[in-house]
Amino acid sequence: MWDDVWPAFCKRFHVIRYDRRGYGHSPATKKPYYEADDVAAIIRDRKVSQAALVGSSHGGNIALSVALQYPEQISDLVLVGPEAEGFPYSEHFIMAQMEFQGAKDPTEVRVKNTYFIAPGNEAAREHLRKLLNTSPQDHTHNDMPLPEKPVLPYVRDLRMPTLIITGSADIADNQAVSGALVMSIPGAARVVVPETGHLLYLEKPDLFSSIVIGFLTSHGF
Repeated sequence: MWDDVWPAFCKRFHVIRYDRRGYGHSPATKKPYYEADDVAAIIRDRKVSQAALVGSSHGGNIALSVALQYPEQISDLVLVGPEAEGFPYSEHFIMAQMEFQGAKDPTEVRVKNTYFIAPGNEAAREHLRKLLNTSPQDHTHNDMPLPEKPVLPYVRDLRMPTLIITGSADIADNQAVSGALVMSIPGAARVVVPETGHLLYLEKPDLFSSIVIGFLTSHGF
């Protein structure tokens, strides 16, 4: 999903990306674990003193958990259409998730979902279909993450520069989460990217890269 923005980031920064347990090239976990601990361990293993975290969707919630538990390791936060543990979700959001979980072809459910890819962005929609068909995922495995402390309302204690980005066509729940976070995190900024959905970095990679790189470099990262 990050391939289209990867070159731009690598020109400016030392960039690390990883697959969560059970996704991409990472094997499924055999025991319960804390997702935030995995990220902190990767940062230590790569001998990075401080990192800017960029997290999308559930990755945004993981990034918030890492920042709350390991603030000394995190210099900046970029949250893209983030989830936030502790924020109540609507019936519409829950039913949309159940549709995906119970689908015979979860790839097509994602591809056709107008919250993932905004209406009219057909090239990005086809790109997503090819990515998912090339790297099919087992969505039935047990992630086994141990429950973290909810990030809300504790995000008010964060002090690192934070940028929250949402696509204008993203589901209303994610818009609400982004609004709650920008009001709760001291000094946080929010950007809404027009005519994009949940996967806005796949829909408009050049614009996404320029926004994030501009944010990070504006305060000397």
